Amino acid sequence: MYPFRLLYTIILLGWFQLNANAQSTTTVVPFLNLMPDARSGAMGEAGVALTPDANSISINPAKLPFLASNSGVSLSYSPWLKSLVPDMNLGYLSAFKKPGRNDAIGVSLRYFSMGSVQFSGSEQEDFGSYKPAQLAVDAAYARKLSENLSIGTAFRYISAGSPAPALDNQEDPSSIRTVAADVSAYYRASTQLFGSKALLSAGLNLSNIGRSIHFSNDANNYELPTNLKLGTAATFFPDKHNQFSFAVDLNELLVAVPYTHAADAAPTRLATFREKLHVGAGVEYLYEKQFALRGGYVHENPRVGNRSYLTCGAGFKFNMVQVDVSYIAANVQKSPLANSLRFTLMFTFDPD
Repeated sequence: MYPFRLLYTIILLGWFQLNANAQSTTTVVPFLNLMPDARSGAMGEAGVALTPDANSISINPAKLPFLASNSGVSLSYSPWLKSLVPDMNLGYLSAFKKPGRNDAIGVSLRYFSMGSVQFSGSEQEDFGSYKPAQLAVDAAYARKLSENLSIGTAFRYISAGSPAPALDNQEDPSSIRTVAADVSAYYRASTQLFGSKALLSAGLNLSNIGRSIHFSNDANNYELPTNLKLGTAATFFPDKHNQFSFAVDLNELLVAVPYTHAADAAPTRLATFREKLHVGAGVEYLYEKQFALRGGYVHENPRVGNRSYLTCGAGFKFNMVQVDVSYIAANVQKSPLANSLRFTLMFTFDPD
C-alpha cells in the first residue's frame, strides 16, 4: 500500500498548490518547464517514466538511483524560437553520482538566454545592447525504498533579470531571486508482456513548488510555473539486439491561465483543470544499445498554449559517450517552435 500512499501525498501537494495559485493569471520564469534534453524532446517531451539517464534530474529526480552507471555528466543545448529571435537559446548542464547502491545525488544548471536587445532613447540615442537571461541551479537527492520504488526531491535556486536594463547603476526592481522545490516518485517492474520480456514503469514529478512573487514596482502577485507531470512507459526486449520503448506523459500546469474562445480574441475566463491538461507521447527503437530512432507527438488545447506538433530524433552511443538530437516538425505558419533542434552530449562512468 505504500506506493499508493506516496502517490496520494504528492497529488495532494499539487492540489494545495493549485488552490493557492487559483487567483493568479500570470506566471514568471516559464523556462523552468522547457524540456532541455534531446531524448525526451524527440519522444513528444515524454519521459517522466522512461528508463533513466544522466538528464533524469530535469524531468524526474527519483529515477537517479536506477541508473546503470555510478556517475555521469550531460550537456544539452537548443536554439529556442529561432524564427522569432535568432540568438535566443536554452543550455542545460547536469551531473549525478551514486554514493551507494540505493542513493543518488545530482546537480544541474539551466541557463536561458533571451537574446540581445538593442535600446535607444526618444531622441534615437543609442543606449547599447542588453542580454537578459534567466538561470536555475538544482541540487537533487533520490533514494530507493525497494527494488521497484524510489522517491526524489530537488531544491532550486532561481535568478531572472528584467528584459530591460536597470538605469543609473541601480538594482533592477523587477529582478527575481527565489527558491523552489520538486517532489517525485518512480516505480518499475520486470514482467512478460505479449510474449516478450518487458519493463513497465510509472513516474510523477511535482515541480517548481514555491511561493508567489511580488515585485517592488508592481502590486500584482506572480506565480512560479508549478507543474504536475504523471506518466507511464513500457520497454520491450524481443531479443538481445532490439529494444522498443513507449511513453505517455500527462502534464497539468497548477496555476491559473486564461482561456480564449477564438484565437484572435481576448481571454474570457480561466481555463479549467481539464482544459489545461496537455499530452506528450513517444516511441523509441534501440538497436544493440547503440543506435536509437525516436518519434513523438505533443498536443495542447488550442485555446490554452496551442502547442501541437510532431517530434523526431536519433541517438548514438559508443562506450561511455552518447549523442542525441531532436527536431520539432511543426507548421512554420502556426508554431514559432517549428524546426527547433535540441542537442545532448552525455558521458557515463563506472558501470555497476
